[in-house]
Amino acid sequence: MEESSVSEKENEDGKWLHELALNNKALVTLNFFKTDLFLNKIKINIEDLELLAKNCPNLASVKITDCEILDLKNFFRYASSLEEFCGGFYNKDPENYASVLPARLSRLGLVDIRKDDLPIMFPSPVAQLKMLDLRYSTLDMEDHCTLIRLCPNLETLKVIF
Repeated sequence: MEESSVSEKENEDGKWLHELALNNKALVTLNFFKTDLFLNKIKINIEDLELLAKNCPNLASVKITDCEILDLKNFFRYASSLEEFCGGFYNKDPENYASVLPARLSRLGLVDIRKDDLPIMFPSPVAQLKMLDLRYSTLDMEDHCTLIRLCPNLETLKVIF
């Protein structure tokens, strides 16, 4: 559904995600990144994402509306097969970020990233990252060079200048 026009019925915010989490055990990819759900600021229940991760052991790719990374700590813990994640941002308690992202994660897309966030996101080199999508960040060329040094196995860096 990425970048699609999707709307929910009034007073039904996120009910579809709850039903999906309760009734699906085989989901591998979930993508509603930059949809109208995002534009209309539909509230996504973090507990539904956690339940989805628990119930779908092969969940490998999740692209969602913007969520604070620390709020997704349990989701990341349950999503043991997760290799790709897009839609997160850093906003609170910077000292806790280093341990949040799952070890298998090799493709990451973050929004609203600022220069000051880089040491928080990557306190040490991150060898497993192969793709980093920063099209929705405010980083400059120097920041991108810093990221390339911090991610020695990076194969794809998506940016907009």
